[in-house]
Amino acid sequence: MPCCSRGGCSLYYEFYIDQFFLEQVITQGLLLLLASKTAGKHLTCRRLGAGSLIGAGMMTLFLCAGSRALAFSGSLMAGSAALAGKKWREIPRDLAILLFVTFCFGGVVQAVVELTGVPAAAGSCAAFFLLHFAGKKQRERRLCQRREAEVKITWESESMTVKGIVDTGNSLQEPLGKSPVSILDQEAAGRLLPDGWETRRGFYLIPYRSIGRKKGWMRAFRADEMQVVTAEGTVIIRGPILAISGNELSGDGRYRIILHPQHAGETYV
Repeated sequence: MPCCSRGGCSLYYEFYIDQFFLEQVITQGLLLLLASKTAGKHLTCRRLGAGSLIGAGMMTLFLCAGSRALAFSGSLMAGSAALAGKKWREIPRDLAILLFVTFCFGGVVQAVVELTGVPAAAGSCAAFFLLHFAGKKQRERRLCQRREAEVKITWESESMTVKGIVDTGNSLQEPLGKSPVSILDQEAAGRLLPDGWETRRGFYLIPYRSIGRKKGWMRAFRADEMQVVTAEGTVIIRGPILAISGNELSGDGRYRIILHPQHAGETYV
């Protein structure tokens, strides 16, 4: 806060280290979430929390020591390490992504705070939602096409490779966890799953709507892993949810699975 007297005017600020640290934990977490979406990754809660705390700790420590450059660099390195995990070769790429996201995030935060007068923490949250919305629209445009894929599905000791297609119109989700759901036809599911599979690991019920039938339910299972190969590259999804359709997915039987767009465009780690 400013302090003025007859002899002149001096300027000083009250710095609350606990408040600053808490704000940095929130900001670092939001930055990591945005960077993970940009990089096509999904952070676990443990890695997200650890990266946020370590980055906030470095920012607070070095800033108190009077080194803003070290604070910023330490925060970036902690964030890129959290994104890369054990894949150390990806740290330079993730560092560049995090740096780009940080500059975009900082600019939006400053604009929001100056235009609305809200506190910095609220500005950070608003910037996150604005950039997340913009990024989501960009990913939807990138995935706005139907394309073929070769899909390898693994369930326990069994595996199977089928032909599939990515369908941007498939917006099925598991109701509770909101996880994306791809659709596997009954014939392929019968080749992969043993009799009585429902009692071994349980199953989901996925609500859906279709032409000629207002609504219905499909049984679904969680596979161990699914590898999706398209012209754009290979994506490996661990624990995907696959619904079983009682109807053929294509008239000529060429396609055995309709992939949710997220199952072809994001890597879950």
